[in-house]
Amino acid sequence: MQFLASGTEITQAQLPHNLLIAGLFAFNLLMAPAVLALKIGMVGLLIPLFSSSALVAYLYWRSKKTASWFVDMHWKLAFRHSQWLMLGYAISATLIFLAWLISLTAHEASMRHIIWTALTRIAIL
Repeated sequence: MQFLASGTEITQAQLPHNLLIAGLFAFNLLMAPAVLALKIGMVGLLIPLFSSSALVAYLYWRSKKTASWFVDMHWKLAFRHSQWLMLGYAISATLIFLAWLISLTAHEASMRHIIWTALTRIAIL
């Protein structure tokens, strides 16, 4: 499908994609490993989750507004791509929950800590 868009519309249509990629880079590729390196704990992993969720909520809210057809479709496309990110968070949360359940089966506290640490790192990556 061909659509003749003006230069302004093309620039406006690039914004949602740039916003999504910048958020992915900042919140997931930089912030999550930083939280692990700083040893903030599992609660610290909620920071990237809430930041990404706020970004996805903004993409959703903005995709409901109307501008030109061309720009609107790019906001909707960026929101649809961000749903993959939320699916990834759901899978990671499931794996972390399973890691917690498996760590409860260990009899020794040190083994429980090792299992918990190893499996949560796998889930986060």
